[in-house]
Amino acid sequence: MKNKKLRSILALSLAATMMLAACGTKTPETKTPETKTQEAKTPEPENSENGDEPITLTILTGMDEATYKPKESGYTKYLEEKFNVVLDFQYVPGGDFDTYYNLMLESHDYPDIISIGLSTAQVRAGAETGALLPLNDYIEAGSNYQDILNENPGFEDSLTANDGNIYAFMVRSQAKHQDAMNKMYYRAEWLEALGWDHEPATTEEFKEFLIQIRDNDVNGNGDPNDEIPLMSYAATNGNDSPMAFLISPFELYPYDNGSPSYYYITDDRDIYFTGNTDGYRKGLAYMADLYAEGLIAEECFVQDQDTFKSYLNKTGEEALVGCFPSWWSGVQIDSNVQSWFTYEALPPIMGDYQQTAARAGGSNLGLNSAITTACKHPEKAFEIYDWMLSEEAAWIYFYGFEGEQYEWVDAENFNGTSPAVKLLGKEEPGEFHWLSGSYPRYETAEERYSVIRDESVYEIDNTWNLLKAAEKYEPYHVSMNFPWLVWADDDTANAFNEYKSLINPYINTTSTEFIMGIRDINDDAQWQDYLDELEAMGLSEYKDVLRAYYGLD
Repeated sequence: MKNKKLRSILALSLAATMMLAACGTKTPETKTPETKTQEAKTPEPENSENGDEPITLTILTGMDEATYKPKESGYTKYLEEKFNVVLDFQYVPGGDFDTYYNLMLESHDYPDIISIGLSTAQVRAGAETGALLPLNDYIEAGSNYQDILNENPGFEDSLTANDGNIYAFMVRSQAKHQDAMNKMYYRAEWLEALGWDHEPATTEEFKEFLIQIRDNDVNGNGDPNDEIPLMSYAATNGNDSPMAFLISPFELYPYDNGSPSYYYITDDRDIYFTGNTDGYRKGLAYMADLYAEGLIAEECFVQDQDTFKSYLNKTGEEALVGCFPSWWSGVQIDSNVQSWFTYEALPPIMGDYQQTAARAGGSNLGLNSAITTACKHPEKAFEIYDWMLSEEAAWIYFYGFEGEQYEWVDAENFNGTSPAVKLLGKEEPGEFHWLSGSYPRYETAEERYSVIRDESVYEIDNTWNLLKAAEKYEPYHVSMNFPWLVWADDDTANAFNEYKSLINPYINTTSTEFIMGIRDINDDAQWQDYLDELEAMGLSEYKDVLRAYYGLD
């Protein structure tokens, strides 16, 4: 090991251990290729060094050695044989990567490869201290990386640091349910019981549906007053918020990283702020009307998630909740109590608009893994990590090795094509490859949705449930045009965070007061007070900061 100096610093600096944020073992979702044939197979490992002595590469990983045992995994053995290398893993003491990374930069004592998700700030810091190796020349020489950049015109700008260099590999996930994360779910059996022959499609129809839930003994227990038309919980300013679904018919309710942003970037690269518009006010007025009618439960704004789930997960005559917001129903539904399919996703309803805020293409693009300037064999390190961006690597990530963890069968997959992947059930992917957040990946819908459409697993594999909901929202997507990665300098990022931490909570709190009637949304004077306070907080300056933060000038 070559990080003795770093360890000595850590011995003095790290007084307590911390656990890494839980990433979770990747469970294979049902996935689909469009044109795969039965001949499609994972290539056998090839010794790329023609029998030469193997090269040893040290890899700093965020994996927990006790849990994942990367040195013993089939994935490691495959890489070592394929590329004629020995992979020497190093681990973060206590799991606090952020602290460890900063101390590593100070010590100038680096491994060959840093194999973990990285923020733009961490990459920038690594570049400025000379720790990270620019990858431009390796990419341009002909690589999987270059092919991906060619296929995705926006990727290169997102992955390139302000100095014009690319320092890190990428992680790109592709899942249709990621297009729009703010959805509403309704109890399907109640819609039928109330005599509806279609899903509520307008704000008026949705209100009428809630009224009918309120006024009829739809659960059939003899008590016409125990049904709850719409319920959620107090942490409802994000993906589990009714505001996203109920305000969007009047004004787009944009979000970023799971919480509302109250602005989006227009197609002509301008900042459009939504939290102070007439449309936003209309949305609040609609919600205030529903709340005053007892159609939105007061508990939405005070109870915790566990309490909400105790209301939601009741069945038969004890069922209580008609509608609830979430990015996916299974987050809230206890599958031991009731089916994920008890509640169906409701498409966006029509007010002045019929829309839902969406990310571009549903893909998430992040930075993962970098080669350091201490690496004596950067060509070999790049060869291995560039291979991780290949189609072959994506198949191994999802399914393992053909004949060992999966086989091809003549059946329909989740893209509606054939053949399909059938898992053999011998072991989960997490048992033969590394923790999913520890290495680069470029996935497409072809790999993700290649699994056989097997109704017998619909209640334990969430792919079909997620796809059904996503398909209902696809026609109504409005892109927020947020870049996947932001390379703002520290001063700009700090200004962004300061304004955001001041303005966003004020909008959220005041919006809740308007909905609950603590403030009167229909009183022009009270609305003007709200607008004036936003300006006093620096809304105009915040918009300027946003333009600088996203590099729009």
